[in-house]
Amino acid sequence: MLFIGTLGAIVAGLLLPSISLIMGSIAGNFGDNDSSGTDMQDEIAQLSKIVGLVSFAIFVFSYIFFAFW
Repeated sequence: MLFIGTLGAIVAGLLLPSISLIMGSIAGNFGDNDSSGTDMQDEIAQLSKIVGLVSFAIFVFSYIFFAFW
């Protein structure tokens, strides 16, 4: 059980920095002068879905970590 908990902690820890990278991409989308409002809105909607999925994965693996440790 400790092995499963440790594995969950490792995966959750590896996923945490990806949120910062995604948020950097969102901030970078506001600096593009070439894109129209709808293009920017589509990009941010796509990145928001990715943030939600990564956040859910972090939640699941963190739960595994706390449940099995």
